[in-house]
Amino acid sequence: MPQNAPMPQSNVIQLTSLPLS
Repeated sequence: MPQNAPMPQSNVIQLTSLPLS
């Protein structure tokens, strides 16, 4: 469970960072 949480969270941050920048 903890391994799956950091994975999707990192993807979401990268995705939102692209359009934000």
